[in-house]
Amino acid sequence: MKLCKCGCSEEIVIKEYILKRPNDYKIPDYIMGHNSRGIKKGPQTEEWKRKMVATRMKNGSYVVTEEHKEKIRKTLTGQKNGPQTQEHKDKMVATRMKNGSYVRTEESKEKISKGLIKFYGPVRSYEYLHAKAYKLFGKDCCEVCGKSNEQEKIDVGKRLSMHCTLIPKDYSVMEPETWMCVCNNCHLKIEHETCRKGVMY
Repeated sequence: MKLCKCGCSEEIVIKEYILKRPNDYKIPDYIMGHNSRGIKKGPQTEEWKRKMVATRMKNGSYVVTEEHKEKIRKTLTGQKNGPQTQEHKDKMVATRMKNGSYVRTEESKEKISKGLIKFYGPVRSYEYLHAKAYKLFGKDCCEVCGKSNEQEKIDVGKRLSMHCTLIPKDYSVMEPETWMCVCNNCHLKIEHETCRKGVMY
């Protein structure tokens, strides 16, 4: 007979599998739950309490009673949330975009477009705006010679390009009549002809 080491004087019940395989299993020194008896626990921090609540809510063992809800409601009444930082706003937008609940308006898209131009400068904005024009007005074949997009990828190694017809150039204008989808050869010819006429961009 073996007694629990916590001092409760209760006998430890030895499981059958321990008796069958004594070389593999050791007889416990404590009855289950008695090993922490007599140990003084420090005060629980608020962070620890929040973690415990979050864990119990995750595994479904935490149930908020109506009394608890009322207590939370009274505690939060009259409290003002501090100003949200830009980092917090960005995180919220990223989360909503990830779960599909965030929808960009046309105004929002326009602001992003202008911000990218300002941030990346003329070189990156040139690439960005041409890519945007292709997404909006790109075609499957060259509007001048009729060369297909697939053939252009084989010959040049890239898709058909976009040519801005505005003079002077203003790549930020996204209208169907201001853009042409052309192959590399036709694009060079158009640009060369424009320069030959002495038109400055």
